[in-house]
Amino acid sequence: MLDSYRNYRLHMHDLAFQKQERYWFGTHADNPIGTHYADYRRKFQGHRSYTAMLFEGMVMKYKTIDHNGKLIVRVESTEVLISDVPSALDLMASLRYETGANCLILDKSALAEQFFDLKTCVAGDILQKFVTYRMKLAIIGDFRTVSSNSLRNFIYESNKGNDIFFVQDEQLAIEYLSRN
Repeated sequence: MLDSYRNYRLHMHDLAFQKQERYWFGTHADNPIGTHYADYRRKFQGHRSYTAMLFEGMVMKYKTIDHNGKLIVRVESTEVLISDVPSALDLMASLRYETGANCLILDKSALAEQFFDLKTCVAGDILQKFVTYRMKLAIIGDFRTVSSNSLRNFIYESNKGNDIFFVQDEQLAIEYLSRN
């Protein structure tokens, strides 16, 4: 029974992901892989690594960490991975599909600069998607030198919650994400 339920969930997730792919490739003519969804499917037919496909050309590697029964994905990237809501959704869907984890650790450098400018509303929109899709996020960076009062307050309030955390190192991120 459990296997059939798991297969059903994977099938439904795959269908949802294919719908997201069609949307993304149908509306973004400047996508990095090509302009036609059918060409994309032919090019990557049989591949299981959606993350490699969606973020082709970017240097991104990740590792999974099992801490107290919680599966956490640590993404290490030298480039900006999240610049807007669609890129955040793509990353979330790809990593959840490949690993099954619902906890994610990112470096501060993986987020676009406008994320940290609260006037743009980018941070609120992206983080709302993480909360909506029940994926916890820890962002690693030095946030002690933040000059903006509103950003400092936003970080403080986020760290008091259960879903979004701004921390200094990976070990602290793992601790925050592992608690219920």
